[in-house]
Amino acid sequence: MGKIYKKILASEFVWRISGISLATSIRATRGIYMNKERYIEHSLKKVKLLGVPIDNRRVFELGTGVGGNLISIANRIESGVGLDINKLFLYHARKLARAFHADNVKFLWYDGVTFPHLDKFDVIFSINVFERIPKNSALKILDQLIPLLDHNGILKIFFLSERARGTDFTKLLGDNAYVYWNLSELEEIFLYYEGLNNIKITEFGEFEKNALLVTAYRN
Repeated sequence: MGKIYKKILASEFVWRISGISLATSIRATRGIYMNKERYIEHSLKKVKLLGVPIDNRRVFELGTGVGGNLISIANRIESGVGLDINKLFLYHARKLARAFHADNVKFLWYDGVTFPHLDKFDVIFSINVFERIPKNSALKILDQLIPLLDHNGILKIFFLSERARGTDFTKLLGDNAYVYWNLSELEEIFLYYEGLNNIKITEFGEFEKNALLVTAYRN
């Protein structure tokens, strides 16, 4: 029964309908229930962990979910765009943006395959997204994502490492619900992209160093 339960929880259907309310959307994307004020505070802490300069920058987030990360820094950035495939999450993101007067942030839907037309950005980041995307699909997404980085821009993307198997982080949905990456394959992938430099891949400590953080810059 445990395996069946986890399989249901990990299904795309359950994930999509988890956006039925703001509370369930936050629970689905952050793992705990919290009110909107605490959610924005929690989001700001997550963005600070990225350690990127955001003041007066054009910022893009892939897998924006309920939008808290961008909303939490809206008063510092020039503009922000969040992209997600869950329309219910985006509905709540837009409502939150209005509630927190984040008028310089917008949230867009895509089908999980093809990005809409987008301008260039100074900062691109993605947190807790590629851990649920099959590797072949992830490569196609990166092919669209990386060209959006403008000159002198910075890219930060999180991937789940093999060390995450069997940990508390993967316990709820089960190990098989996640996609794991290793250092050598990420190095090979990101060295392929022309124009990226100073590529660094480091173990990240938010989940007991179970994540790999890719940092790269555009010439």
